[in-house]
Amino acid sequence: MKTLPNPAVAEKSSNLLSAFAQFSAKSSKPAELVASRNLLRASTTMISSLNNSFTDNSRKDKVFSLYIALKEAREAQYWLRMVDKEDSSSSSPLLNSLEDIIQIISRLIKNTKRRKELEGQYR
Repeated sequence: MKTLPNPAVAEKSSNLLSAFAQFSAKSSKPAELVASRNLLRASTTMISSLNNSFTDNSRKDKVFSLYIALKEAREAQYWLRMVDKEDSSSSSPLLNSLEDIIQIISRLIKNTKRRKELEGQYR
């Protein structure tokens, strides 16, 4: 069963990716460049996995893709916190947006698993 992507999730994730790209472009210190590069890599993988989860054929594949997106979101959060130690003013709003995405992905996993369990009861 294919699920159409939630427009709110798609919009938040694309906005977050463009914000990360702008943030990475502003990095100038060597330590910030490394963290920014890793942040950008993790965020693009997160959004790619999140988008793939909406087109997966089975619930098992969907949950797997969502877990990958959650793992990458947490890695992006780690790299953003590393940069945050240097300059908290510019990355704090990004951390808040990333927290929102992590909560959304967690809820998607929970709801998908719960639907799978409910369907199993009635077969």
